[in-house]
Amino acid sequence: MIYTPANCQAILEGYKTQTRRPRKEEDWIISRLVNGVEIQQIGNKSLKWSTWRTYALQPGRGKKGIAHIRFTHFELQELQDITEEDAIAEGIKALEFPSLKSLYYAPGDINANAETGIYALPYHVHTAVEAYRIQWDRLYKRQPELQWEQNPKVWVLDGIELA
Repeated sequence: MIYTPANCQAILEGYKTQTRRPRKEEDWIISRLVNGVEIQQIGNKSLKWSTWRTYALQPGRGKKGIAHIRFTHFELQELQDITEEDAIAEGIKALEFPSLKSLYYAPGDINANAETGIYALPYHVHTAVEAYRIQWDRLYKRQPELQWEQNPKVWVLDGIELA
């Protein structure tokens, strides 16, 4: 599966355990029990995801896989139904300050200078959902029908783990 290099790193470090992908009109989901274990599959005529398969973790289109991952659960929801907990599972992190509200950011969005201890963020938001919204709109900027405001249906691929 293709991710940004920063999101690949977040998966490898274990703090990105969920991902959302736009639902296509022709997508389907099948859920069944096999030897007491629920197996889920999502697909269409050109793509299929399954909870029993592993997938190469690719840091960009056409890049070689750097690890293998699997998912434990799939769910369909509207994009804006994401919770703070879900956004954090998507890899959103917080900068915490003793006397200020936390600032949230997406993987790859922070510049830290180790010598000065100064952090630079391209935006200042105080919720994980708002940071996720910024990341989503940046990833799908060329597809207006998938922008946050349109609230598209998305597949939630949950329980990302290294295989």
